[in-house]
Amino acid sequence: MATENDPQAGDRGDGSAADADPRPHPHGDRGYDWVGSLSARRARLSPDRVAVTDTAANAEYTYAELEERANRTARFLRDAGVEEGDRVAVVSRNRVELVDLFFATGKIGAVLAPLSHRLAERDLSAVLGTVDPKLLLVETPFEGDVIDALERADVEPAVRSIPTDGDDAWRSYTRDLPADGSPVETADVSLADPHLFLHTGGSTGTPKETVISHGAIRWNAFNTITAWGLREDDVTPMVFPMFHTGGWNVLTVPFFQMGGRILLSPEVDPGRVLRDVERESATTLVAVPAVLRMMARHDEWSETDLSSLRFVKSGGGPCRESVIAAWRDRGVE
Repeated sequence: MATENDPQAGDRGDGSAADADPRPHPHGDRGYDWVGSLSARRARLSPDRVAVTDTAANAEYTYAELEERANRTARFLRDAGVEEGDRVAVVSRNRVELVDLFFATGKIGAVLAPLSHRLAERDLSAVLGTVDPKLLLVETPFEGDVIDALERADVEPAVRSIPTDGDDAWRSYTRDLPADGSPVETADVSLADPHLFLHTGGSTGTPKETVISHGAIRWNAFNTITAWGLREDDVTPMVFPMFHTGGWNVLTVPFFQMGGRILLSPEVDPGRVLRDVERESATTLVAVPAVLRMMARHDEWSETDLSSLRFVKSGGGPCRESVIAAWRDRGVE
């Protein structure tokens, strides 16, 4: 059966031009999807489906809204002088603005570099020097630390605030967001081009950089969907920080690829995760062993309804048998 993504859709097989689909592909003649095309594709397929639930702010964002936000953010980045290949750094907790930047940088061919807000000033300064961002966005609570780190770093990026509470040290980037959320002209990106600039945890020294391409991100999504049997009606709490690869490649991008829903909150709070699982009927959960252990030891553990969970997975380190047993005793595999 032909679909809207099938180049033969509408072709009855006689080769006549009248039978061909007259609609141009929104990204030109490229026969592949990349990070920058993902939000537009999902907005066409399931525009009204909720993609992100911000459980802390009690806000929801559909796939159509994410695409509009990504286009507005892409225009902001270009207005700020960000060009293809430039790096956009961000120091922030998990927020929907990081999703906006993920898709927007993909559209214009820039590289997103989420930096840990937990880094010491010396390490943050070193990381900023390595990234050398054209633009740096900082969530309000971390502005003081970033100011100190910038004084030590040999870089001078343009800086904008991501507002929360309190005064902003720099101009809020939300003031400069264009109102136009229509599709932007996308960059000529190949699957080998870089998109994410991440860093290791720095447990053995200064955090070390790693660059992840558009193709690696997409293939990881396909492999995860296939290997784990993910479905478009799946719902998952995001308990990895988005400055880690887990924040993107462990379920976030796979869910966006297939149309699932991400539950987003600024910090990992075991009690909040338990409440989110029950209230939002979460179907999957992936976390490091320490988080699973803290959830199993939480006061609300025995009272939380976990029946909606299809599976729970652990990664990032060995998981104790006692933690596995605690979850199995609740009927979760």
